[in-house]
Formats: sequence, C-alpha cells, structure tokens
Amino acid sequence: MLVIFCLVNLSFLIGYKIGNYTKEKSEFYIQNDAESNVKEVLKYLDKNKYYVMHDITLPTEEGTTQIDHIVFSQTGIFVIETKGHKGWIFGNEKDKNWTQALPRGKKFKFYNPVIQNNNHIKNIVKISNIPIWATRTIIVFTNQETEFKTKMPNHVIKINELTSFINKWNLNTLDKKQLHEAIGCIEFYRKERSEETNRRHIEYINKKFN
Repeated sequence: MLVIFCLVNLSFLIGYKIGNYTKEKSEFYIQNDAESNVKEVLKYLDKNKYYVMHDITLPTEEGTTQIDHIVFSQTGIFVIETKGHKGWIFGNEKDKNWTQALPRGKKFKFYNPVIQNNNHIKNIVKISNIPIWATRTIIVFTNQETEFKTKMPNHVIKINELTSFINKWNLNTLDKKQLHEAIGCIEFYRKERSEETNRRHIEYINKKFN
C-alpha cells in the first residue's frame, strides 16, 4: 500500500513538473516565434538607410535589460518591443498591467509593454547619449488573432504596419557621426548573445518581480 501511495505521489509530482515545463516552454516559443517574425519583416527595410540589431542585452545599474530589436537611422532610433499575444487586448499607456482575454473567459495579465519599452529607451539614452527626442518607441503585436479592445497609442501596432510606421519618419534628427557613435556604443556595451546571458537575465527578472 505504501509503495502504491509513493508511486501515485511520484506520478503527480512528475506530471506537475512536466505541466509547468510545458507551459514555460510554450510561452517561450510563442515569444521567440514573435521575435523571429519581426526579424523577418525588418529585412525589408532599406539596408542603405537602416541598421538593425536583434536580441540586445544591456547592463543596467541593477542588472540587465533585454531589448527585442533596435533599428538605427538618421530619422531616429526605433526601439521595438515584440508581443506574441493573441485574443482581445485591453490597456492604456499608464496601466501597470494590460489584460489578454481568450475564449471561454480566460484572462491573463501582462506587464504594460509601453512602460517596459520606455525603460529600455531610458537605458539606451544613458548608454549612448542619444537625445531622447531622437528615439521612437514601437510596440508590435505579431499574432493575426490579436484585437485591441481599448484605444491604443499610435505606436502600438500590428506586424503588417511595422515597415510603413518606420518609413513614415522622413526628417533627419541625427547626423551620420551621431548615428555611428550610437551604433558603436550599443554594440560595445551589449552582452554576448548566449544561453548564459539569457539565464542571468531571467534570474534577474525573476528576482525583481517575484
């Protein structure tokens, strides 16, 4: 009887661990796919005008910050936060969290990406000395099943709007020297892209928010 009891508990524990692991992996792959989709779209930008970086981990005073994409040009520095959420999205610029609503009444909270990206920009400005007015924030949702149910800022867009949003800025705000210095600073300070860098960043985020 004791053996059966132990086996039942062991099965429950294994099932629980597998369930959590599957959930974490599925969320990871959804976000990873979203970033890959944006990366593909950004390839269509004119390479003579734009310089693109992906998956940038930068140091901060407290730890690290991870930025999905940065597009550099004389018309501005575009800092892109990518979201793979589907369903109905509710939120505004000042809410700490936004809400994702799925069929059958399922709802999930996620950190406001506008605030998240503004923090990214502050760190970029500090590292590179780019003037804040030369930066552009973009929040891009990649899932075709996403529907905004509250009025969003004009920089919260769908993936099919991304290149046109960037291209619409046609006045130079930076000269070539400023642009090259900004690219050089970010390339110099960014952490090496590796599993170890990602692990350390995740540990920092978990410690900060849990």
